[in-house]
Amino acid sequence: MRYRKDDTLLNDREYVEQSIGINLYFLRSLREYCFNIQTSFPPHETKYIQEANDLALRCEELGRRLMKIADGKLPSTAFEYPIFVTPYTLPLEELTQKLFQVPIATDITKKELTLKPGEVTSVSSELENEVTSINNESYEIASRFVTLSQMVYNELWKEDVFSYTYPTMYEFMFYDVELFRGELDRVMQKVKSDPTFAINYEFAFNNSMKTIAVFLYKLIDPRNEEIAREASNFITRFQSAEEKYKKTPLTPDNQLQLTKEEKELVLDFQGFMQRCIQSLLDKKAYFVIEPIFLDNMYTKINYFLYNLSEDIQKSS
Repeated sequence: MRYRKDDTLLNDREYVEQSIGINLYFLRSLREYCFNIQTSFPPHETKYIQEANDLALRCEELGRRLMKIADGKLPSTAFEYPIFVTPYTLPLEELTQKLFQVPIATDITKKELTLKPGEVTSVSSELENEVTSINNESYEIASRFVTLSQMVYNELWKEDVFSYTYPTMYEFMFYDVELFRGELDRVMQKVKSDPTFAINYEFAFNNSMKTIAVFLYKLIDPRNEEIAREASNFITRFQSAEEKYKKTPLTPDNQLQLTKEEKELVLDFQGFMQRCIQSLLDKKAYFVIEPIFLDNMYTKINYFLYNLSEDIQKSS
């Protein structure tokens, strides 16, 4: 991807802050995608299971490196939603370990829960070099995951392998990781996002929200009619928002209005997701997926809210 080299460049402080934030969010998400692959194949599919395990371990390694530099370098809005760890992350990790006997580095989660917001006031060469190293390794891990998930997706449709995860879920995962690579590529080139990118980003995330609603509808025990009915309603609402993004002429005022309307919709969806997770933890709902994936979906909703709020603030 090529960018215009002018006043759209990030300064060193912005580069460090955005690099840490993007990696903290996406590496956790990517690690949880790897857990999904590890737990969704029959034991004899060692090729896919081992590759997912290797990538998960590398995500955890980078997570520990990020913990050494992240405290006091992230905006307070990133903690308000929250986009890195949530009140549900640790209990869902522990439940996933119990049910699937998959080791999860909960020490990273416990450390992340202690992070404090702040501003990057200065950037040493050592800090910039470490951030750049993490960016490069993250990009390489993400590229390997895209290859893995696309391979599995194709093999599933050829009926050469079996997975307890839908092909659509693999498609969802590799599109999300491709989004990560695009964002990371932008930051690695120290380029700010422009208004056109913002509206395309919102459109893509709106589609991700709709897909999460579809998953919730399909993964909940059919006897839980209330959750299924709410999920179906959100599918319709996100479809309507998608049409509005397509048809509305792109002007600054229109974009701001679309962003505000989308934020209200996603806030409603956030509340629904909280109820789903709490119902699971209270043993009142059953989803046919590893518990930690619900937190993955929840942080994705929060991440979208965070970006919508940032877009509104910049445009107001």
